[in-house]
Amino acid sequence: MNLIEHIEGHFGEISEGWKASDAPDTGIQVVLFANVPFENADTFCTIGLSESVLQAGPFEARMELLFSVYNGNYKGEIAEFLLSLAESAQQLGTLISQGDVYGPHKPIISSTEMNCVYCTLPVVFSASSLVYKASNPPTFILWIIPIYLSEASFIRTQGWQRFELLLEKEDPDLWDFSRSPML
Repeated sequence: MNLIEHIEGHFGEISEGWKASDAPDTGIQVVLFANVPFENADTFCTIGLSESVLQAGPFEARMELLFSVYNGNYKGEIAEFLLSLAESAQQLGTLISQGDVYGPHKPIISSTEMNCVYCTLPVVFSASSLVYKASNPPTFILWIIPIYLSEASFIRTQGWQRFELLLEKEDPDLWDFSRSPML
């Protein structure tokens, strides 16, 4: 089983795809799984980032990125954002890790004030989807969640473990670009 078969085995059939049109070909694409993880939600996934071995200190791994949101007219904006994040990780050779925060940047999409992202394990998906073990080193799949600057500041000052506890307590609608900030 190759990586695409692994991903489609967990998320379903790819319905659309994008690659960067204004830059040299990095081999990275973004694909869409419609109505995943539930009806009226879309899940985007990078494909090709895992061709590069990335590092976090002495730890080496391969990775792909997930982003899930309610269906909307912003697919291209999300694909562009994920491509940019993946290409940056590839160029730097840096592994994106659980608890990492990126931003502030411009808003993820034009109709939201969320301008940061939080990286964590994709707990809304099956545990078997998180790691593709047939690559060497293994390929990890990380969930990229859009967040507000106030939430990013909390993570940076209080730690990502406390933010995870806050997520459990508040149970925000992480698929909704118009949700209210928790902080």
